[in-house]
Amino acid sequence: MAKPKYLGEAIAISEARPGTKGYEYVALLRDRARLCLEHKDLDCAARRYQAALDFIRPFERGNDSVFTINIREWLALTNGLRGNYAEAERQFQSAEAQIIAIGGSTAESYLAGLNELRGRVHTAAGKFELAEREFRGSLNFYRQHRQDEVQNAVLASRLGESLARQGKNAEAGLLLRDSYQTILKAMGPDHVWTTDARARAELLR
Repeated sequence: MAKPKYLGEAIAISEARPGTKGYEYVALLRDRARLCLEHKDLDCAARRYQAALDFIRPFERGNDSVFTINIREWLALTNGLRGNYAEAERQFQSAEAQIIAIGGSTAESYLAGLNELRGRVHTAAGKFELAEREFRGSLNFYRQHRQDEVQNAVLASRLGESLARQGKNAEAGLLLRDSYQTILKAMGPDHVWTTDARARAELLR
């Protein structure tokens, strides 16, 4: 993903360019929002996700695409991390129902992604048993179907945290240590994924 400076420049260029904007503009807003979220700037993330939805929805005329549903899920996560747990769960349930209604061969993958985000909100709310359930289900799916070792390690680290906060230290320790080493090797010591994984690993000290 591009750095914030370059994403900001790309968004400004796209906004200044005459003519109709398309999905690439929405993708820029989405990517900028995700960077805001990674750096814990929740207000920035909420504004960017909402701007993406406000732009794209008139074109879809009430029939959200999977692309739009995914943005809604990330906005739900952002709202949950801001403490709006009930609203986040309502948004997750709405997105989940739409994914199930759309169906198709990729529905299970989309649901795994949604449940990972739901687990993050459960963690923020201190509901670690529920977080464990969501993270474990998503990780089991992704280990079979997603060939992205680093993304899987980030999810394993989140699962490890949910276990550690329940006192399940044996399994938590293995997950937290292994995932941290994988992320560190791939991303380096200063990347936000690495620093977050390091902080989780230190829960057991």
